[in-house]
Amino acid sequence: MYQMLESDAWVITDSCAQLIECIPQLVRDDRRQEDIRKVDGDDPADSARYGLVSGGRLGRCWAGLCAVQGGAGPAPPINR
Repeated sequence: MYQMLESDAWVITDSCAQLIECIPQLVRDDRRQEDIRKVDGDDPADSARYGLVSGGRLGRCWAGLCAVQGGAGPAPPINR
């Protein structure tokens, strides 16, 4: 998520007030550096993460790198 924000591949608009409010409170999980520590109030961040993963799969992006930007190639198949 951080890499996507940094590269402007993901933009959070003012209409995402709950997400904007919770982001500064997020802390990395000590055991899993790619994840955040579970705390009350992190639901907007979880929702954004799930949305990015599912949208990335549908948009042929994977691991935050789009194929049009020299990314990791096609996404794994979607389980139905």
